[in-house]
Amino acid sequence: MSNHSAKEDDTMAKKRMREKSIQELEEEFLAYGIKKDWHSLEASAFYLALRYLANEQYEEALEAAVSAMAIQISGCREADCVYKYDNVSVSTYRIGMIRECGERLALSQEELEKKVQEVLASVFGLLPFSYYEPETALAILKDCRNKPFNPKKYSCDHV
Repeated sequence: MSNHSAKEDDTMAKKRMREKSIQELEEEFLAYGIKKDWHSLEASAFYLALRYLANEQYEEALEAAVSAMAIQISGCREADCVYKYDNVSVSTYRIGMIRECGERLALSQEELEKKVQEVLASVFGLLPFSYYEPETALAILKDCRNKPFNPKKYSCDHV
């Protein structure tokens, strides 16, 4: 159990993000993938998305943000462990990042959804498990733009 508050964790994450170069974050991302540390991979993808966004690398930011969301919604934790279905969450902040990247890239809603679904499919293909297929995950992300995720609303694609 962590003794850090959410504010302290956020401050630590921002400091970590500022101190590492994009190349270092990319290397960390790859290392977590090799180790199958899915939770750390998710966080690393999120940090990359923030850095890419700050550097106006919107295509890369979009892919990193969707990758983070894919890992989060898949339920993967570390190695062969998964989160309980009711503990899977969706970050509305990350959904906002995805929307912002689409706007910065001047993508239509249809083009953005196609790109998001392609990245979801790619990431889900690398993960050992996912509660959802890319189509269901996309529907969840669209539905959760302004409201909390309710896993009971969606049927699990994988039991």
